Amino acid sequence: MEALNQKEVAGHLFLRVQQLDVKFETKTKGYVGVDPDVLVARDQNRDSLLQNLAAVVENRDKVLVEMSRLVILEGKFRAGRNFNLEEARASLEASFANEAEVVFTTVSSSGRKLFSRLTHGFDMVAIDEAAQASEVAVLHPLALGAARCVLVGDPQQLPATVISKAAGTLLYSRSLFERFQQAGCSTMLWSVQYRMHPQIRDFPSRYFYQGRLTDSESVVNRLDELYYKDTLLRPYVFYDITHGRESHRGGSVSYQNIHEAQFCLRLYEHLQKTLKSLGIGKLSIIVSKENSRGLKQVSNQKASWCRQRKYWYIV
Repeated sequence: MEALNQKEVAGHLFLRVQQLDVKFETKTKGYVGVDPDVLVARDQNRDSLLQNLAAVVENRDKVLVEMSRLVILEGKFRAGRNFNLEEARASLEASFANEAEVVFTTVSSSGRKLFSRLTHGFDMVAIDEAAQASEVAVLHPLALGAARCVLVGDPQQLPATVISKAAGTLLYSRSLFERFQQAGCSTMLWSVQYRMHPQIRDFPSRYFYQGRLTDSESVVNRLDELYYKDTLLRPYVFYDITHGRESHRGGSVSYQNIHEAQFCLRLYEHLQKTLKSLGIGKLSIIVSKENSRGLKQVSNQKASWCRQRKYWYIV
């Protein structure tokens, strides 16, 4: 009923706009000049009516969508009807996705049947971390019919994980981003970074990006911490454990390096003592799950925790 009433209102508004046009033509017929104020008033009145008309049509469409969703669910409450819950859920998902202007999904999930139920395609597909996805992986979002595609990624970081050596030899791990780049397509580098200390940024900038990375003003103006005076507490330090050797634990294919583990333990003890004297309490050692035997008594914090919490020092 509400949808029908809105339809009648929309028709009435459209009729009013037509009547204004006819009235204006009748009033001005036979006159050489027209008062500008009359033109302005007429245009303002018409624009207001058209805005009201657009709002009514939009509300009508929303009501019709809600009614269609009720139709999907009413079968659950009708006796003698075979209600398919999975089918109803899929239809409702498609209904909500049809209304959305922006849809966020993973690359693999973009191949779900849901997207084949949509009544429209997409103007643009934007793929984040595109340099870490194989060419095959990005076929799903590219098949959604978008006229434009934006690939955002860093080919200098780790590529897609490929276990098969034969597939790796055949460049299966190469991303579409890299293929376009190697084919001569122009790319845009986001050269300003807002997180790292300049000393941390310096090495990757020189080694991977031809020195093109720069620091934002907020990073440049950040004051140095007092503990930077300690050579072990500088923003960016590498330790070369030349006598360390990798080995296999009994019956395991995972590697371990006892000398590196012992060094990390000694470094931790030094840092714990120094940081405590400076009033700094957050310290984490990141190790892989398989190689953490020698450091379990030190820290069992996972790397994901370090992304969620602000640690002062990470080994």
